[in-house]
Amino acid sequence: MSDWEETTTAELISSGLLKIGDGYRAKNSELVSDGLPFARAGNINNGFNFSGADCLPKNYLDVVGEKISNAGDTVFTSKGTVGRFAFVSDVVERFVYSPQLCYWRSLNHRMLEPKFVYYWMHSKEFLGQVEGLKGQTDMADYVNLADQRKMVITIPQPKEQKAIASVLSSLDDKIDLLHRQNKTLEAMAETLFRQWFVEEAGDWEEESFSDFADHLKINIKPAIDPLKLFTYYSLPAFDQGMRPTIETGNKILSNKYEVQPWTILVSKLNPRFPRIWPIGDAPGENAICSTEFQVFKPKNRNLFGYLYFFLKSNAAREELIMAASGTSGSHQRVRPEDISNLWISLPSIELAEDYSVLVMPSVKKMMANHVQILKLEKLRDTLLPKLMSGEVRVV
Repeated sequence: MSDWEETTTAELISSGLLKIGDGYRAKNSELVSDGLPFARAGNINNGFNFSGADCLPKNYLDVVGEKISNAGDTVFTSKGTVGRFAFVSDVVERFVYSPQLCYWRSLNHRMLEPKFVYYWMHSKEFLGQVEGLKGQTDMADYVNLADQRKMVITIPQPKEQKAIASVLSSLDDKIDLLHRQNKTLEAMAETLFRQWFVEEAGDWEEESFSDFADHLKINIKPAIDPLKLFTYYSLPAFDQGMRPTIETGNKILSNKYEVQPWTILVSKLNPRFPRIWPIGDAPGENAICSTEFQVFKPKNRNLFGYLYFFLKSNAAREELIMAASGTSGSHQRVRPEDISNLWISLPSIELAEDYSVLVMPSVKKMMANHVQILKLEKLRDTLLPKLMSGEVRVV
């Protein structure tokens, strides 16, 4: 690491290599429903989601000036929810930064690799400085622009910057491909569900979800057997995604639920944004899950695919939202009986079984992709600090 240089963002800025800026302070009267997305912290999390975002008129380019996205920017949430990131690739639609966001922009890609900047901002060197700065006020966490413009940054030569970015980007590209494949598979199965069981619905007989699936609440106390290795399905923070994390270990202390083959995990929290995950024939050794999940097992395995996509349907979601609306606290919770009492309308069991036959290859592929995503994320997260510290060299 002897050829790495410790410098400051102030020096990079003064030498014309880097620009660090914040967002445009829009007035409510300026916001419209169609135009350039006005990106807030909620639209940013390892990517961009502008669904439902406010917009600014497209003729506002001169008004917002440099506070509009450029390909190669790294976006950083600097107020409130501090520490979300996203990289602006050349396929991301142009958007306007709000004051909740800051952008780090390489002005010379040959000397300062944009993707290296993005990964450096995930490193211990950057995050440690953020941790020391964000709580300086009595209000919400905040890392101001002046502090960002005088941070310490240790960087290698441009050739190694590009090599590091290439290694980590290749992993992120594979992860992104698997995520997109899963979205496509899920969307196709959901479209088929709507066609068969919503759009073509008739005067069908209704039965409750409990007629088709059992609620399992088998308590496991891992601490009683600390030498046993468990496969643990946990519920990530809401802003980290919609799928459970899967890890193995024996340092799991609190009570958990047993996860059997061919079960469906349903998050108790926030039914407006349902987090539902199918478990196939190999959940892992001594599989358990967080008690923030409800565990349901189809009585007829041939209905597994149908029941999974029924739980993800709009009708089920809306019914669970209504059931949870009376619960107290900051997070609405779904009770087991809320799910068990969902109404299912079917013309015949045979039609639901036929649907399951069609979608189960997609469900199995999605589960396999998710496991692969977690492995790639773990590899990336292991490599990143080693590459950023110079412990592992790629040149």
